[in-house]
Amino acid sequence: MSKVGIREVRAGLADFVDADSPVAVTRHGQTVGYFIPVKQDRAADAAALRAAGEKLDALLRVTAADVDEIGEEFKTLRKARRWRWHVASSWMPTSWSELFSGSG
Repeated sequence: MSKVGIREVRAGLADFVDADSPVAVTRHGQTVGYFIPVKQDRAADAAALRAAGEKLDALLRVTAADVDEIGEEFKTLRKARRWRWHVASSWMPTSWSELFSGSG
């Protein structure tokens, strides 16, 4: 196992990640730790990323009909919300006693 100074590890970390063998990390000549690179199946990672991208593409694939339907649904919900606000805010007191009693 080779020994490498901590500054060299910091400066060339990418090289050590891609290395095949572990290294002893030293500070002032004393071993302070070990760096053991882990080999991963990059093909499996790439396949998973590709599959996630395809799912995202499917979610983002929107037709003109979908846009029109979403627009109509938004308008309907907006009108319903306005109606609820209008009904809730339409009560106006006719006298001071009605204002303070809360009846109406």
